[in-house]
Amino acid sequence: LFGWVLLAALLCQACGTPVKKELTEKAPFFDLESLLEGQMAFAMAQQAQLLRTGTMDGTAQQDTLRPDSLLWGKQFALFKEADINKPALRSSYTQQTDTLPTGQVQLTYTPQPGESVVVSHLQVLTTAQGLPQKVSAEYTDANRLYTSKRRMVLSFEPNPNAPQGVQLASFELQGSQTMVLADSVGYGIEGRILY
Repeated sequence: LFGWVLLAALLCQACGTPVKKELTEKAPFFDLESLLEGQMAFAMAQQAQLLRTGTMDGTAQQDTLRPDSLLWGKQFALFKEADINKPALRSSYTQQTDTLPTGQVQLTYTPQPGESVVVSHLQVLTTAQGLPQKVSAEYTDANRLYTSKRRMVLSFEPNPNAPQGVQLASFELQGSQTMVLADSVGYGIEGRILY
């Protein structure tokens, strides 16, 4: 089952065209890719385990594993697609910053009017000190062959020894893909990181 869920998710990813950002540039928006890279390195260094549940069309399967760098990379490949720090997208999004009564800061990125982009919503909740607590994104990609929709959530907990002062606690990805002349397929992956 995980093979099919991962295959469906990776097929959605493969249809996009990734664009690498320059390493020397400062990210104009929240730098999701760097956050994920740091978290993958920390999880591998800690030999963290992953408690993962995969669902495809209502059928669920759970397993626990100790991922290597390749598997961590596959787990986060779809989340990296929600990174909007690409040169072609610099003028495509607006950022709204709100300070909540708790002192937390909420960054919300939405497309500029008239922009046709695949990440339709990116929201980052941080502590007053700027430590990420939760990142959520909505992703929609459509062409003549398929329509793919995903909602992704990353949750973090404080750890002063981890990169960016936090460690990834859990993640969730829910999505669907509809192909021409085929039924819609719903899938999901939930993960809990065990340090």
